[in-house]
Amino acid sequence: MKKHTRKITSIINKAMNLLTLLVVTFSSALPRNMPVRAIALAISSLPALASLTLEGIQRVLVVAPHPDDETIAPGGLIQAALANGAQVRVVILTNGDGQLFAPLLFGLEGGLLPAGYVSMGESRQAESLAALETLGLPAEDIRFLGYPDRGIQLMLEQNWRAADPYTAPFTRASSSPYTGTYQPGAAYCGENLFSDLQALVNDYRPDLVVLPHPADQHSDHAAASTFTAFAIAAARTADPAYRPVLWAYLVHYGEYPWMEGVDRSMGFFPPSDLVTGKNTWGVLALTDHQVQDKSAAIAEYPTQTLLLGKFLPEFARPDELFMVMTLNAGILQAGVSLSY
Repeated sequence: MKKHTRKITSIINKAMNLLTLLVVTFSSALPRNMPVRAIALAISSLPALASLTLEGIQRVLVVAPHPDDETIAPGGLIQAALANGAQVRVVILTNGDGQLFAPLLFGLEGGLLPAGYVSMGESRQAESLAALETLGLPAEDIRFLGYPDRGIQLMLEQNWRAADPYTAPFTRASSSPYTGTYQPGAAYCGENLFSDLQALVNDYRPDLVVLPHPADQHSDHAAASTFTAFAIAAARTADPAYRPVLWAYLVHYGEYPWMEGVDRSMGFFPPSDLVTGKNTWGVLALTDHQVQDKSAAIAEYPTQTLLLGKFLPEFARPDELFMVMTLNAGILQAGVSLSY
């Protein structure tokens, strides 16, 4: 893994002269600076956050839309769960192969042709393996599903059946082109992703599921939250006694997690418009060592730290933020209908 990271770093150094020639598209807009006073007032108006604990948790399932989400949002949780003796399994839905100019920027073979985007997906997969190794999670506890970057919502809403698969605009693939995919050759469609998640839940039976927040403004994240909720709902419908805890993490939402002028050591605060009486936000405190290892794991994503600047390092703080989710009757009924 270290050898791979050095190779990617070398490629990055050679590609730096391209930065003045390329406009890199980001998955979310750069944040606007908020006045320090406005931020302080917003923070002071928030209710006190609950202190979350992993006490009694034996099996954790982390669902990530892209390589790096599993590290920047719950990377400390993964360490804390392992330290408590719990099992941890990470499922990464896509290989992050939908960044427009990335293959050219990093000098990957194939350039902006489909082969170049597949190479980018392979690089990002290797970065996740290296990052999770830094967090203490071995490769055998990681599942890559190989679905299309920026295609998860369309698979949910339009390309549900295998007879009408989604074709990724960059790789031009309609099934996973990657080795080590959970279901090799499975068509890019909603029913296959749902089936994969359902099988993973039924096989592993996690008592804590860590998933994207349903209000995340990246379409892959919001759709991944829905798919995961459906898989849990189907498992609960089959076995009403099965009631895992669900913690939702936020990555893309307006200016979050930036708080210009506010010391990062203060930790995380949820966006004020997502704090209502209907949900509970809480923080999981991390040790100094866990924060340091999380920072080191984030550094294993050299492609993303170059493309996204300080965005990834912003998530290395003394705690991690989650919303405690519940599944209402409507979600449970949807889970039943999707399971057939």
